[in-house]
Amino acid sequence: MKTIELKVNSRIYDRLLWLLRQFNPDDMLIIERDKEQEYLQNELKKIDEGSAKFMSLEDLDNLLEDQIKKYEN
Repeated sequence: MKTIELKVNSRIYDRLLWLLRQFNPDDMLIIERDKEQEYLQNELKKIDEGSAKFMSLEDLDNLLEDQIKKYEN
């Protein structure tokens, strides 16, 4: 498959999406990035503002170990 990226005005977005969804999913996959971009922008903003919460590798390891133990059985 080949990939293209489009920037679409919001007034035609819904109509274009409807048209693209008419194609067979085996022939074309729609990847919506707006939500991903918004999430990443918000996370970057938190870092810039100093309100982001970080975790050490040791704390992450402990958290993951606890989750593994919880669901191990």
